[in-house]
Amino acid sequence: MLAPGHLAASYLASKIFLKIIKPELNNSEIDNLILWGIIFGVAPDLDLSYNTFHPKKKTVNLSDCQDNESHRRHFTHAPLVWLLASIFIFIWGLITGSSFILFLSLLIWLCSWLHFGLDSLEDGIRWLWPFNKKFFRIKKISIIAENKKSAFLKDLSRFLKNYTKKFKLTFYLEIVLVLAAIIIYFLKI
Repeated sequence: MLAPGHLAASYLASKIFLKIIKPELNNSEIDNLILWGIIFGVAPDLDLSYNTFHPKKKTVNLSDCQDNESHRRHFTHAPLVWLLASIFIFIWGLITGSSFILFLSLLIWLCSWLHFGLDSLEDGIRWLWPFNKKFFRIKKISIIAENKKSAFLKDLSRFLKNYTKKFKLTFYLEIVLVLAAIIIYFLKI
């Protein structure tokens, strides 16, 4: 999934979670939690910058979605890392008695794992890393390696064109998530 889909999904998950839980926090704290939920819903893709701007690559194409080339093979795409981080922050919240930190830890877990769930549709995630390096996905997409390298914007344009053709389930889900997030934001639901 691309960044707009992860942003929208994290925003929606944070809003829904906080509406259901109804924490006794002020509006500013709730807004901060939503912002942190969005940040941690996108944070696993920090490894994308390594793949995209690595001196040997400097390209964006669908071959980056193959398991051996995927940015999802780095530790930032390891669910166990985010689970442990959220547990440590939860413990910190318990020690300090901070409701804000407790809810933050839950949003870190929820939004990062939502990211992994969405990436598991067609891209694949190493759910069992470091014990197993296999990528798990619901639907396998066959990708032919692209060896074309050109200007970054041309590479990005070609990537997006191919992405919308190959990753149809993910692409249409992203559209729905983004539209839902925009509607909920502007209607202030």
